[in-house]
Amino acid sequence: MNMNEAYISDQNFNNTDFSQYSLENGEYENCTFRNCSFEYVDLSEFKFTGCDFTECNFKHGKIV
Repeated sequence: MNMNEAYISDQNFNNTDFSQYSLENGEYENCTFRNCSFEYVDLSEFKFTGCDFTECNFKHGKIV
């Protein structure tokens, strides 16, 4: 992680469309994402550790 990246831990994200509202670039630890949309979102530079994704949409998203 570099100085320009966020570190977010133990947060809950519910019913959020991240194709409309950008997710802050960085590292996410022990976060919960429930009913969120990552459609067409490039997550390849993000780091997720111990996060839970429930009923999320990753259609056309870039994960790696």
